[in-house]
Amino acid sequence: MSGATYLFDMGYTLLGPHPSFEHRVVDTLASHGLLTTPDAIFKAESQSWREANERLTDRRFTLDADRSADFWRGFYDILTCRAGVLSTPDPAISEALCRVFTEHSTYALYDDVTPVLAQLRARGNRIGVISNWEGWLHDLLGAQGLTEQFECVIVSGTVGLEKPDPAIFELAFTQMGVSPHECTYVGDSLEYDVAPSLALGVTPVLIDRRDRHSAQALPCRRITSLFELLDPRDPA
Repeated sequence: MSGATYLFDMGYTLLGPHPSFEHRVVDTLASHGLLTTPDAIFKAESQSWREANERLTDRRFTLDADRSADFWRGFYDILTCRAGVLSTPDPAISEALCRVFTEHSTYALYDDVTPVLAQLRARGNRIGVISNWEGWLHDLLGAQGLTEQFECVIVSGTVGLEKPDPAIFELAFTQMGVSPHECTYVGDSLEYDVAPSLALGVTPVLIDRRDRHSAQALPCRRITSLFELLDPRDPA
């Protein structure tokens, strides 16, 4: 395992809403007099995400602040209706959710991140980030004390490229001076993380913190904690 290069996604891989996306949504809705449960939000989220993406003529919404805001307002419109909270979208509610999920205080590192990154570096591995996120991710990483831990941080909203475009991966390879077959990419999405990694010859690892893929036949290794990357049986 010594001397490998590990590239990481960010959302739901290294950090996420605390204590969870579902709880943050529930608390925000409750502050506006709307009651629901984390389970209802969890069940509605995946379908809401698919519907929001189907409405896009161009997936690359993180590259532009106005398009990003439009996408997320649309997503929360769908989510609140899919979860049965509202019968029709309420722009004020969707805007309130957008504000919550662009606040640094909403996000926290997962408990396994700091010790695993430290162990990977101690074993002589190199680490970097490739993330589909608006440009404010750089400030969020600084607030979390993460920036200095990575050799490169590639954020779609800054570089003008979005996964699954191979060019965003190739930018990381160039910055780190590595070839794809030397790299392991860890992310939570089959479409945006696993598929492009396989196409480029990168070893993908799917991190499934929310147990969304446990019943599926997968084309790569699945883990539920970053500690599993430290397993000596890891072929990477």
